[in-house]
Amino acid sequence: MRYIITESQYKNILEQLDFSKKVDYSDLNAKEKEEYNFAKITSKLADYGYRTFREPNDWGGADFYCVGRHCDLGQSIKVQQKGRLTFDKKYMGKRIFIVFHDKKSDIYYLYPHDELLSELLELGFFRGTSSWDVKGAYSVAPLSKQLRTILEPYKF
Repeated sequence: MRYIITESQYKNILEQLDFSKKVDYSDLNAKEKEEYNFAKITSKLADYGYRTFREPNDWGGADFYCVGRHCDLGQSIKVQQKGRLTFDKKYMGKRIFIVFHDKKSDIYYLYPHDELLSELLELGFFRGTSSWDVKGAYSVAPLSKQLRTILEPYKF
């Protein structure tokens, strides 16, 4: 189906364009925040030569796929978008990467879920917590100095 707008609708749209004031993130609803964050992450990844392809149904645990400019779709990575450093047992074994923006430092991180999870568990992070042991998920915000050091290879 094609959407055709009238001349008056077009003029109305032009009159409503306003780039003098940025959107206030706190005014956005949950879905708008997710889309806003996806756009920011996509823009940041583009700076490094990566393309993203949205996955509308969270298939295989992925919110989107990420492909380097010299790769084909068969070399894409599955990415789950989060608001903070997150681990979840439901992502284990799915070769998922997690991306999040640390708002405090304004740094983005993209890390392989299972590899970083193994490293942190080996170091004793969140083992023995009811969040991880019972609920099967753990997230961290804000990041400690030690976590920022561990996450250093995954920042972009």
